[in-house]
Amino acid sequence: ADEICIPSASADGDIDANCAVNLKDAVLALKIIAGKEPDVNLRLEGDPSGDGKISLSDAVDILQHVSGNI
Repeated sequence: ADEICIPSASADGDIDANCAVNLKDAVLALKIIAGKEPDVNLRLEGDPSGDGKISLSDAVDILQHVSGNI
């Protein structure tokens, strides 16, 4: 059986709501910054800065998390 994922408010960086902060989130953040239409539903609660907007600093935070630097 497939697991059911319920994203938590503490999952900073999980902007694609797949219950994981990974490179997909960083790429999605960069696409949003570049003005590209996202190909998945966004979860702004996963915005790392908590301001409800996806910015370059959010993409950097996600990349640092993925690389283990946070």
